[in-house]
Amino acid sequence: MAKFNEALKAKREELGLSIADISERTRLTERYIHALEERDIQAFADDLSYLRYFVRSYCDVVGLPYEEVKEDVQEAVAQFMEEKDQELTQTHTDIERHIVDAESLSEVDKTKKKGRKARKRRYNRMDASFLSFVAIVLVVLIVIIFALVVFLRSADAPQSEPSVPDTPPVQDEQDVGNEDGNDTAQQPQEEQKAEMEIEKTGDTTYTVRNVYEGDTLRFTLQPGGSSTVDLRVDGASVNPSQQVYSYTDPFEYELTVEQSCEVSVIYGFMYNNTIQINGQALEIDSSLAASQGSATFTITIEMVEEE
Repeated sequence: MAKFNEALKAKREELGLSIADISERTRLTERYIHALEERDIQAFADDLSYLRYFVRSYCDVVGLPYEEVKEDVQEAVAQFMEEKDQELTQTHTDIERHIVDAESLSEVDKTKKKGRKARKRRYNRMDASFLSFVAIVLVVLIVIIFALVVFLRSADAPQSEPSVPDTPPVQDEQDVGNEDGNDTAQQPQEEQKAEMEIEKTGDTTYTVRNVYEGDTLRFTLQPGGSSTVDLRVDGASVNPSQQVYSYTDPFEYELTVEQSCEVSVIYGFMYNNTIQINGQALEIDSSLAASQGSATFTITIEMVEEE
């Protein structure tokens, strides 16, 4: 059984292609291409599902049937996962051993601390009793001094006539009414536009509502891996070259709404691809998202007719 990394590298060298040539044709970074040829599975540890897709893309470019290396790719992934499981098991074993050692040391420390705490409690009882006595004496002295000061002040103070509180000025009711009227007049009433809504009307059809003339709709088409992307407005393509885009290099397009229209999004290869309009993601059925085939989505833009 052929090793997929050796087969890919040999086929590339046979065709006289460089790493940069493969990167340009597959839209993969050179780092991932080096990792494939060196059988570095760790480079794809974040999501091993991408490894199969990258190998398939590499095979398509150099003309190598994927079925010839499919079994080796699966074995490489299985071996990598087994090694990770062994590492986790060893880590858990080390942690448990450290916990047991720490518990043994803590038992010795507890015995020593109990003796020290018993001695401290005896001293603490004496300190608490003395401090309580001192606090009570201080409180009594403060109360006596305060009462004496109040008595002396009341005896020396001359008798004074009760003061008449000043009458606050009466505000002109007419002025108050005018102020309220001005505040009310200064509050403009503006109609708020409803927020844009996206409704899924079928397996691959959608309707966008609450869109007004002059609004800008920002389309972000992001493949899960690599795929050609074609966006059409009322049947006219906005990117006729149909360049290949990837997860790290999505296709973006801004549409200025002038009238109601129909937008078509055509993906050449579906693998967890997404479609967003002004940051809102369209709901795509999971079976279609993982179909690994082409797909066409139809989006109807309904512009609000303002009077």
